[in-house]
Amino acid sequence: GVEVRVDPVIQQNMGIRTARANKEPLVFTIRTYGHITSDETRTTQINTKTNGWIETLYIDFTGKYVTKGEPLFEIYSPELLAAQEEYLVTYQNMQRLSARDNEGLLASARRRLEYFDIASSEIELIEKIGKVKKTLLVRSPSSGYVIQRKVEEGGYVTAGTMLFRIADLSWIWVEAHIYEYELSWVAEGQEAEMTLPYQPGKVYSGKVSYVYPYLQPQTRDVVIRLEFENPDMALKPDMYVDVRIKSDFGREGLVIPSEAVIRSGARNVVFVTREDHKFSPRDVTLGLPVDGGKIQILTGLAAGDTVVTSGQFLLDSESKLKEAVQKMLEAKREKVKEAETVEEDFFEDMEENDDFFKDME
Repeated sequence: GVEVRVDPVIQQNMGIRTARANKEPLVFTIRTYGHITSDETRTTQINTKTNGWIETLYIDFTGKYVTKGEPLFEIYSPELLAAQEEYLVTYQNMQRLSARDNEGLLASARRRLEYFDIASSEIELIEKIGKVKKTLLVRSPSSGYVIQRKVEEGGYVTAGTMLFRIADLSWIWVEAHIYEYELSWVAEGQEAEMTLPYQPGKVYSGKVSYVYPYLQPQTRDVVIRLEFENPDMALKPDMYVDVRIKSDFGREGLVIPSEAVIRSGARNVVFVTREDHKFSPRDVTLGLPVDGGKIQILTGLAAGDTVVTSGQFLLDSESKLKEAVQKMLEAKREKVKEAETVEEDFFEDMEENDDFFKDME
């Protein structure tokens, strides 16, 4: 497009409004969605380390809360029975003989039971009653909610079978999704806010704990992990949440209202006001969007320039029309010049011919 001049009265009728390009702090708020998950670092898996039968199951449903040391199940296992008998014999021999040599054997037998996740209180009970128990009690190694249960009372389990998963939900993770262009606005340790659809007005404060180093193949976005405290257990895994991350890294940049930019494929154009009611199109390079409906300008404008924010599409149409007319006039002038050149060449040739015939005479 080319520069156009518009009468002030017509400017008013066109609804032309302007704004100044200013250097301002670059502040950007990311608004996105996410879902709650349990904190993987606070999740415990309960597996069996021997084959056996679950004689008694104390955790009879998923979702139950257990405290550290609380009974989970009693297991009957021939291997555990043999380990108990070995320990009891060694213990009784030591009590009877007080032989120093038996101390090493006793410690070894005790370790064997402990390696099967048998609690010290259970081992002390064997010492007290002086006989082996058919079943041994397994207690919870941590406090939390049972989020998975894969065992029934009376069931047979093999070594390595996963029986329970216990999650401490006093802290939870939120996996939020952001676009690639927003990556430069996010850093670990940054403050984040979260709201729940069913709790309008209540804001949870947390922070960004991790930015995953790859994109999701289907959605082409990046997952970031946020951490939130969950003292009243209102935040439950798999809930959908709204997330807001305000980014302010102390950077400054030249910004204009985003509505001032005419985006037309490869070009981004703004109209700059000039003296004598003139408007000039200017190609600009866009940076990042910022709060307040503004956008950063990397090249094409200077601080203090006045840009058109409303009515610029009419100016763009007029500018392109004027440019098209100018090109048509230039093409016409070129054709006229070409015709004049051909005519001059013709008369020069005629003069040369006349001179030739005169010479012949």
